[in-house]
Amino acid sequence: MLNYTDLKEGTRGMLILHANETMGTELDALFLYHKHFQYWSITHSHDFYELFLVTKGRVCHVVNGQTERLDEGALVFIRPDDQHGFEAIQDEKVELLNINLRDELTLDIFAFLGPGFPSTTLLRAIMPPVRYISAEQSKALLHHCMDIWAIARTDQAQMNSMTRGLLASLFTREFTERQDGAAHDKAPGWLRELHDHARKNEVFLSGVNALYQSAPFSPEHVARCWKKYYQVTPTHWINEQRLTYAADLIEHSDLEILDICFHCGFGSLSYFYRLFKERFSCTPIAYREKHGKLDIY
Repeated sequence: MLNYTDLKEGTRGMLILHANETMGTELDALFLYHKHFQYWSITHSHDFYELFLVTKGRVCHVVNGQTERLDEGALVFIRPDDQHGFEAIQDEKVELLNINLRDELTLDIFAFLGPGFPSTTLLRAIMPPVRYISAEQSKALLHHCMDIWAIARTDQAQMNSMTRGLLASLFTREFTERQDGAAHDKAPGWLRELHDHARKNEVFLSGVNALYQSAPFSPEHVARCWKKYYQVTPTHWINEQRLTYAADLIEHSDLEILDICFHCGFGSLSYFYRLFKERFSCTPIAYREKHGKLDIY
Protein backbone atom coordinates (compact mmCIF):
# COMPACT_ATOMS: atom_id res chain seq x y z
CA MET A 1 0.00 0.00 0.00
CA LEU A 2 1.23 3.45 -0.89
CA ASN A 3 2.59 5.26 2.14
CA TYR A 4 1.76 8.93 1.95
CA THR A 5 4.25 9.75 4.67
CA ASP A 6 6.79 9.48 1.85
CA LEU A 7 5.24 12.47 0.14
CA LYS A 8 7.31 15.63 0.23
CA GLU A 9 5.66 19.01 0.38
CA GLY A 10 6.45 21.04 -2.72
CA THR A 11 5.93 24.61 -3.63
CA ARG A 12 2.61 26.29 -2.80
CA GLY A 13 1.72 23.45 -0.45
CA MET A 14 1.48 20.82 -3.18
CA LEU A 15 2.49 17.33 -2.08
CA ILE A 16 5.02 15.78 -4.43
CA LEU A 17 5.81 12.07 -4.55
CA HIS A 18 9.39 11.25 -5.65
CA ALA A 19 10.36 8.16 -7.64
CA ASN A 20 13.43 7.07 -5.66
CA GLU A 21 11.60 7.35 -2.35
CA THR A 22 8.56 5.47 -3.67
CA MET A 23 10.08 2.60 -5.64
CA GLY A 24 13.73 2.62 -4.62
CA THR A 25 16.64 3.04 -7.01
CA GLU A 26 16.63 -0.35 -8.78
CA LEU A 27 13.06 -0.79 -9.99
CA ASP A 28 11.68 0.76 -13.19
CA ALA A 29 8.12 0.49 -11.91
CA LEU A 30 6.14 -0.22 -8.76
CA PHE A 31 2.90 -2.22 -8.74
CA LEU A 32 0.39 -1.53 -5.98
CA TYR A 33 -3.03 -3.05 -5.46
CA HIS A 34 -5.32 -1.12 -3.13
CA LYS A 35 -7.85 -3.68 -1.91
CA HIS A 36 -9.52 -1.12 0.35
CA PHE A 37 -8.73 2.21 -1.25
CA GLN A 38 -9.22 5.03 1.25
CA TYR A 39 -6.86 7.91 0.48
CA TRP A 40 -9.61 10.18 -0.72
CA SER A 41 -8.62 13.82 -0.35
CA ILE A 42 -4.84 14.10 -0.72
CA THR A 43 -4.11 16.16 -3.81
CA HIS A 44 -0.60 15.49 -5.05
CA SER A 45 1.72 15.29 -8.02
CA HIS A 46 4.88 13.29 -8.68
CA ASP A 47 8.08 13.35 -10.69
CA PHE A 48 7.15 10.11 -12.50
CA TYR A 49 4.27 8.73 -14.56
CA GLU A 50 1.40 6.65 -13.26
CA LEU A 51 -1.24 4.30 -14.62
CA PHE A 52 -4.17 3.39 -12.41
CA LEU A 53 -7.13 1.13 -13.04
CA VAL A 54 -10.41 1.13 -11.13
CA THR A 55 -11.01 -2.59 -10.75
CA LYS A 56 -14.07 -2.30 -8.51
CA GLY A 57 -16.53 0.43 -7.62
CA ARG A 58 -16.66 4.08 -8.58
CA VAL A 59 -14.66 7.08 -7.46
CA CYS A 60 -14.47 10.83 -8.09
CA HIS A 61 -11.11 11.77 -9.55
CA VAL A 62 -10.11 15.37 -8.82
CA VAL A 63 -7.47 16.30 -11.38
CA ASN A 64 -6.09 19.60 -12.66
CA GLY A 65 -8.91 21.53 -11.02
CA GLN A 66 -11.71 19.38 -12.43
CA THR A 67 -13.72 16.50 -11.03
CA GLU A 68 -14.67 13.46 -13.08
CA ARG A 69 -16.45 10.29 -12.04
CA LEU A 70 -14.55 7.13 -12.87
CA ASP A 71 -16.48 3.90 -13.16
CA GLU A 72 -15.20 0.36 -12.92
CA GLY A 73 -12.83 -0.37 -15.80
CA ALA A 74 -11.40 3.15 -16.06
CA LEU A 75 -7.71 3.10 -16.99
CA VAL A 76 -6.04 6.50 -16.45
CA PHE A 77 -2.63 7.77 -17.55
CA ILE A 78 -1.21 10.39 -15.17
CA ARG A 79 1.68 12.64 -16.23
CA PRO A 80 4.20 14.27 -13.83
CA ASP A 81 2.59 17.71 -14.18
CA ASP A 82 -0.90 16.45 -13.32
CA GLN A 83 -2.21 17.30 -9.86
CA HIS A 84 -4.78 14.83 -8.65
CA GLY A 85 -6.56 13.21 -5.74
CA PHE A 86 -9.75 11.30 -5.02
CA GLU A 87 -13.12 11.82 -3.37
CA ALA A 88 -15.42 9.06 -2.21
CA ILE A 89 -18.85 8.47 -3.73
CA GLN A 90 -20.95 7.88 -0.62
CA ASP A 91 -19.96 4.51 0.87
CA GLU A 92 -18.71 3.07 -2.42
CA LYS A 93 -16.12 0.32 -1.96
CA VAL A 94 -13.24 0.89 -4.33
CA GLU A 95 -10.38 -1.35 -5.44
CA LEU A 96 -7.61 0.15 -7.51
CA LEU A 97 -4.52 -1.10 -9.32
CA ASN A 98 -1.69 1.42 -9.43
CA ILE A 99 1.46 1.26 -11.57
CA ASN A 100 4.13 3.88 -10.93
CA LEU A 101 6.50 4.34 -13.89
CA ARG A 102 9.82 6.11 -13.95
CA ASP A 103 10.07 9.06 -16.30
CA GLU A 104 12.85 7.44 -18.34
CA LEU A 105 10.97 4.12 -18.60
CA THR A 106 7.85 5.74 -20.00
CA LEU A 107 9.72 7.86 -22.53
CA ASP A 108 11.83 4.86 -23.59
CA ILE A 109 8.66 2.88 -24.29
CA PHE A 110 7.17 5.75 -26.28
CA ALA A 111 10.39 6.05 -28.30
CA PHE A 112 10.36 2.30 -28.93
CA LEU A 113 6.76 2.42 -30.17
CA GLY A 114 7.81 5.04 -32.69
CA PRO A 115 5.99 7.81 -34.57
CA GLY A 116 2.92 5.65 -35.16
CA PHE A 117 2.11 5.84 -31.47
CA PRO A 118 0.32 9.06 -30.35
CA SER A 119 2.74 9.88 -27.52
CA THR A 120 2.54 13.64 -28.16
CA THR A 121 -1.25 13.54 -27.85
CA LEU A 122 -1.06 11.62 -24.57
CA LEU A 123 1.61 13.90 -23.09
CA ARG A 124 0.08 17.22 -24.13
CA ALA A 125 -3.59 16.56 -23.48
CA ILE A 126 -5.05 19.01 -20.96
CA MET A 127 -6.63 16.21 -18.94
CA PRO A 128 -5.10 12.78 -18.25
CA PRO A 129 -6.18 10.29 -20.94
CA VAL A 130 -8.86 7.83 -19.80
CA ARG A 131 -9.76 4.54 -21.44
CA TYR A 132 -12.36 1.98 -20.36
CA ILE A 133 -11.44 -1.70 -20.53
CA SER A 134 -13.53 -4.80 -20.02
CA ALA A 135 -13.72 -6.89 -16.86
CA GLU A 136 -11.81 -9.63 -18.67
CA GLN A 137 -9.04 -7.19 -19.59
CA SER A 138 -8.91 -5.89 -16.02
CA LYS A 139 -8.49 -9.40 -14.62
CA ALA A 140 -5.84 -10.24 -17.19
CA LEU A 141 -3.89 -7.05 -16.45
CA LEU A 142 -4.03 -7.68 -12.71
CA HIS A 143 -2.88 -11.25 -13.31
CA HIS A 144 0.14 -10.06 -15.34
CA CYS A 145 1.06 -7.48 -12.72
CA MET A 146 0.89 -10.09 -9.95
CA ASP A 147 3.15 -12.41 -11.94
CA ILE A 148 5.69 -9.66 -12.53
CA TRP A 149 5.68 -8.41 -8.95
CA ALA A 150 6.13 -11.96 -7.66
CA ILE A 151 9.71 -12.00 -8.96
CA ALA A 152 10.63 -8.50 -7.75
CA ARG A 153 12.58 -9.68 -4.71
CA THR A 154 14.51 -12.42 -6.50
CA ASP A 155 15.32 -10.92 -9.90
CA GLN A 156 14.74 -7.20 -10.33
CA ALA A 157 16.39 -7.16 -13.77
CA GLN A 158 13.93 -9.77 -15.04
CA MET A 159 11.07 -7.87 -13.45
CA ASN A 160 12.12 -4.67 -15.24
CA SER A 161 12.28 -6.52 -18.55
CA MET A 162 8.84 -8.08 -18.11
CA THR A 163 7.46 -4.71 -17.03
CA ARG A 164 8.64 -3.08 -20.25
CA GLY A 165 6.98 -5.81 -22.31
CA LEU A 166 3.69 -5.48 -20.43
CA LEU A 167 3.61 -1.70 -20.68
CA ALA A 168 4.53 -1.59 -24.36
CA SER A 169 1.64 -3.96 -25.05
CA LEU A 170 -0.76 -2.07 -22.77
CA PHE A 171 -0.02 1.34 -24.25
CA THR A 172 -0.26 0.00 -27.80
CA ARG A 173 -3.53 -1.79 -27.15
CA GLU A 174 -5.36 0.82 -25.10
CA PHE A 175 -3.90 4.20 -26.05
CA THR A 176 -3.39 3.90 -29.80
CA GLU A 177 -6.28 5.62 -31.53
CA ARG A 178 -6.86 3.67 -34.71
CA GLN A 179 -9.41 6.15 -36.04
CA ASP A 180 -9.89 9.02 -33.60
CA GLY A 181 -6.40 10.46 -33.93
CA ALA A 182 -5.28 13.86 -32.68
CA ALA A 183 -8.59 15.35 -33.89
CA HIS A 184 -10.04 14.38 -30.50
CA ASP A 185 -8.26 17.33 -28.90
CA LYS A 186 -9.80 19.67 -31.48
CA ALA A 187 -13.36 18.44 -30.98
CA PRO A 188 -15.86 20.49 -28.92
CA GLY A 189 -15.89 19.74 -25.22
CA TRP A 190 -19.34 18.15 -25.32
CA LEU A 191 -18.23 15.80 -28.10
CA ARG A 192 -15.06 14.77 -26.28
CA GLU A 193 -17.11 13.99 -23.18
CA LEU A 194 -19.61 12.01 -25.24
CA HIS A 195 -16.78 10.14 -26.94
CA ASP A 196 -15.21 9.17 -23.60
CA HIS A 197 -18.63 8.24 -22.19
CA ALA A 198 -19.32 6.02 -25.21
CA ARG A 199 -16.19 3.96 -24.44
CA LYS A 200 -18.00 2.41 -21.49
CA ASN A 201 -19.21 -1.12 -22.12
CA GLU A 202 -22.81 -0.41 -21.19
CA VAL A 203 -22.99 2.38 -23.77
CA PHE A 204 -21.41 0.89 -26.89
CA LEU A 205 -22.95 -2.54 -26.22
CA SER A 206 -26.38 -0.87 -26.19
CA GLY A 207 -25.80 0.58 -29.64
CA VAL A 208 -25.73 3.90 -31.40
CA ASN A 209 -29.11 4.97 -29.98
CA ALA A 210 -27.64 4.84 -26.46
CA LEU A 211 -24.88 7.16 -27.67
CA TYR A 212 -27.43 9.58 -29.15
CA GLN A 213 -29.53 9.54 -25.98
CA SER A 214 -26.49 10.62 -23.96
CA ALA A 215 -25.82 13.60 -26.25
CA PRO A 216 -26.99 17.19 -25.69
CA PHE A 217 -27.86 17.61 -29.39
CA SER A 218 -29.92 15.87 -32.04
CA PRO A 219 -28.70 12.57 -33.58
CA GLU A 220 -28.19 14.34 -36.89
CA HIS A 221 -25.93 16.99 -35.37
CA VAL A 222 -24.01 14.39 -33.36
CA ALA A 223 -23.49 12.25 -36.47
CA ARG A 224 -22.20 15.23 -38.49
CA CYS A 225 -19.77 16.32 -35.76
CA TRP A 226 -18.63 12.76 -35.09
CA LYS A 227 -17.81 12.22 -38.76
CA LYS A 228 -16.07 15.61 -38.96
CA TYR A 229 -13.74 15.07 -36.00
CA TYR A 230 -13.34 11.29 -35.91
CA GLN A 231 -13.54 10.55 -39.65
CA VAL A 232 -16.05 7.71 -39.15
CA THR A 233 -19.78 7.47 -38.54
CA PRO A 234 -21.01 6.77 -34.99
CA THR A 235 -22.30 3.38 -36.16
CA HIS A 236 -18.90 2.40 -37.55
CA TRP A 237 -17.20 3.57 -34.36
CA ILE A 238 -19.66 1.63 -32.17
CA ASN A 239 -19.01 -1.52 -34.20
CA GLU A 240 -15.24 -1.05 -33.73
CA GLN A 241 -15.69 -0.94 -29.95
CA ARG A 242 -17.92 -4.00 -30.05
CA LEU A 243 -15.47 -5.95 -32.17
CA THR A 244 -12.56 -5.11 -29.86
CA TYR A 245 -14.65 -6.17 -26.88
CA ALA A 246 -15.68 -9.36 -28.67
CA ALA A 247 -12.04 -10.19 -29.38
CA ASP A 248 -11.27 -9.81 -25.68
CA LEU A 249 -14.08 -12.20 -24.78
CA ILE A 250 -12.95 -14.71 -27.40
CA GLU A 251 -9.41 -14.60 -26.03
CA HIS A 252 -10.11 -14.45 -22.30
CA SER A 253 -13.42 -16.27 -21.73
CA ASP A 254 -15.05 -19.67 -22.34
CA LEU A 255 -18.18 -18.15 -23.89
CA GLU A 256 -19.38 -19.65 -27.15
CA ILE A 257 -18.93 -17.54 -30.26
CA LEU A 258 -22.70 -17.30 -30.73
CA ASP A 259 -23.13 -16.00 -27.16
CA ILE A 260 -20.37 -13.46 -27.67
CA CYS A 261 -21.98 -12.31 -30.91
CA PHE A 262 -25.32 -11.49 -29.28
CA HIS A 263 -23.78 -10.21 -26.03
CA CYS A 264 -21.83 -7.65 -28.06
CA GLY A 265 -24.96 -6.38 -29.76
CA PHE A 266 -24.72 -8.10 -33.13
CA GLY A 267 -28.11 -9.42 -34.19
CA SER A 268 -26.76 -11.69 -36.91
CA LEU A 269 -23.99 -14.26 -36.62
CA SER A 270 -23.12 -13.97 -40.31
CA TYR A 271 -22.90 -10.17 -40.00
CA PHE A 272 -20.68 -10.54 -36.93
CA TYR A 273 -18.39 -12.99 -38.77
CA ARG A 274 -18.08 -10.65 -41.75
CA LEU A 275 -17.20 -7.60 -39.65
CA PHE A 276 -14.84 -9.59 -37.44
CA LYS A 277 -12.96 -11.02 -40.41
CA GLU A 278 -12.67 -7.54 -41.95
CA ARG A 279 -11.28 -6.19 -38.70
CA PHE A 280 -8.94 -9.02 -37.63
CA SER A 281 -8.29 -10.80 -40.95
CA CYS A 282 -9.57 -14.12 -39.58
CA THR A 283 -12.77 -15.69 -38.28
CA PRO A 284 -13.65 -15.61 -34.56
CA ILE A 285 -12.87 -19.35 -34.31
CA ALA A 286 -9.45 -18.89 -35.92
CA TYR A 287 -8.79 -15.95 -33.61
CA ARG A 288 -9.46 -18.12 -30.55
CA GLU A 289 -7.25 -20.90 -31.89
CA LYS A 290 -4.43 -18.43 -32.54
CA HIS A 291 -4.53 -16.49 -29.30
CA GLY A 292 -5.90 -19.09 -26.90
CA LYS A 293 -7.64 -18.45 -23.63
CA LEU A 294 -5.60 -16.76 -20.93
CA ASP A 295 -6.05 -18.44 -17.55
CA ILE A 296 -6.75 -15.85 -14.84
CA TYR A 297 -7.14 -16.02 -11.12
